[in-house]
Amino acid sequence: STFGLLEGVHRLEYYSRDRVLNVEESTTTIIAVDASPPAAWYEVEGPLAWEAEAAFISPISTLSFRAEDIGSSGTISGLSRLLVEVDSAISTAAIPGTFTISEGTHSIRLQAEDQVGNWSLPSYPLISVDGSPPITLFRVDGASVSAGGVLFMSGTAKIVLESEDPLIRGAASGLADITYWVDGTREVAFSSSVRIAFSPGPHQLDFQSKDRLGNLETLKTSSMVVDSLAPEISYGVIGASAVIGANVYLRPDGWAAFSAQDRDTGESPASGVLSLTLDVDGDSQRVWGSTAALVLAEGVNNLRFWAEDNVFNASPVSTAAILVDGTAPQSRLEVSGSSYREAPDAALFISPISFVVLSGVDPTVRGAASGLGGIRYALDSQAAQSTGTVMFSLPVGRHELSFHGVDLLGNEEISISTVVFVDATPPITDFSVEGSTLMDGSGRIWFADAAVSLSPHDPGDIAVGIGSTFVL
Repeated sequence: STFGLLEGVHRLEYYSRDRVLNVEESTTTIIAVDASPPAAWYEVEGPLAWEAEAAFISPISTLSFRAEDIGSSGTISGLSRLLVEVDSAISTAAIPGTFTISEGTHSIRLQAEDQVGNWSLPSYPLISVDGSPPITLFRVDGASVSAGGVLFMSGTAKIVLESEDPLIRGAASGLADITYWVDGTREVAFSSSVRIAFSPGPHQLDFQSKDRLGNLETLKTSSMVVDSLAPEISYGVIGASAVIGANVYLRPDGWAAFSAQDRDTGESPASGVLSLTLDVDGDSQRVWGSTAALVLAEGVNNLRFWAEDNVFNASPVSTAAILVDGTAPQSRLEVSGSSYREAPDAALFISPISFVVLSGVDPTVRGAASGLGGIRYALDSQAAQSTGTVMFSLPVGRHELSFHGVDLLGNEEISISTVVFVDATPPITDFSVEGSTLMDGSGRIWFADAAVSLSPHDPGDIAVGIGSTFVL
């Protein structure tokens, strides 16, 4: 007879009888029926983190696989073996079994068998070993420059720390936090990135990240200088120049010079001047460096200029007007009193009571005229100069006169030369009569056929000549 038994402990008594009723002596036995499979699991001692159903451990964690036969009292046959399959490699583990697995993500299969052949359902835990710390990257969000091994930042720039737990053969437990120290003051950010603002001046930033298993990044250190001050810019003129009233005048052979200096107060060290921007009447140019020079066109030049440092702090826009005057004055000779000149380039005749007047004007070119500085003249090889109009009389005789104007910038007119004759001797008129005349007590009597002749002449070495003869 064949029959089955339920799980549990059973007392079985049995005997047999033959066909002539001979009866066997009964036999009694105890049967324990074990129908429950064993249980298999794993344990971790040390760093452990979970992500859904996946477990993350570190290389210093101890991974143990365990199994136990379970069931009702008296029906446990006992554990026979534990099968552990790691990445398709099957092994029979000692119970409990301690395993070391390499960094990365591993597929594991666990199954246990008891002494009567009951097998547990296989389990497939996903275990990842993460022994690599996070990597934190450092960048500047805003204007910055490295000069002489020093990182300079603008006052509005921020340091951004971005950390990521690297994926090594499929394993990354995830970032836990970023710890940083600004000049020794500790802060912790529970995020993958953090933005840090700094006050003006030099600073030291130390930082490191940690993942969820406690893998700690090597401490990193960076130094930076926050430059929040704009450069200062100034200008001047090189060459012949003058300040006249509120205006700066310059000759065309001069130039405007610009210079900028980045301020270093100690609290805010200087990143250095990057460039100058120069605008002349709307025409802009950018010059790299801290100095620049401009040659300006004749006339009024309206300037706008400013400087930027290496982290783009810009100075306020400065303005100036420079008037370039390259045109000489125009002088002229006039006579106050009697004078005569046959042609513009001929000699000048004047009387002793007349005055020679030398004057000049500085012409305006594109709005610029520095003004008349004076009249330089030489009379009979004797040089003289006036600051404005000059007037003088001359003695009788011949005189050589040269003159030219000079403006306030030293622009000189081409010299003009002339000869001046001073004639003080009046002319003499000779009287003659041709024809019949009669003298009586009342005077001379003219006959009808008589003709009177007047013959004037200008005597002396300096003689301008006869201008008119008047008959009354």
